[in-house]
Amino acid sequence: MPDPTRTHDVGGLTAGELERTRRELQASLALARPDSPARVPILAHLSAIDAELARRAQAELDRRGDIMNLTPDQLDRIGQLSDQWSFLWDKRRSLWIAAEDCPDGEQIEEADLDVLLARLPVIAALRRQSGPRAEGARSPLPSYPKR
Repeated sequence: MPDPTRTHDVGGLTAGELERTRRELQASLALARPDSPARVPILAHLSAIDAELARRAQAELDRRGDIMNLTPDQLDRIGQLSDQWSFLWDKRRSLWIAAEDCPDGEQIEEADLDVLLARLPVIAALRRQSGPRAEGARSPLPSYPKR
């Protein structure tokens, strides 16, 4: 019988291997009877995987930091655009969101703030050229795939 107190070293696995192993163990756990002794090593291994994924996530946060530092140029450009646009950093998805401050305004998502700030004046110019949209009309702006 396996020793449930044995540590499970999963530190050498890649993130993909950890996720795949986790899915396979969850499937095995779902098939095991509630009173089965086979659940003990499965749960122990799942716990080790969860701990390793949490450790890696924390290490990435520590490496990256929670603070988004902007350059003076970025701050200046945001200031110039802030009368027409609102800005948000989505740290969960690691991307910037700019929302145009009008009822039918555009919302643009971009991981690179400099790319986003370069696109916004172009979008504003296109909107001025095309005039206000009728309700339900398609945007004349080019569509970009969301990340």
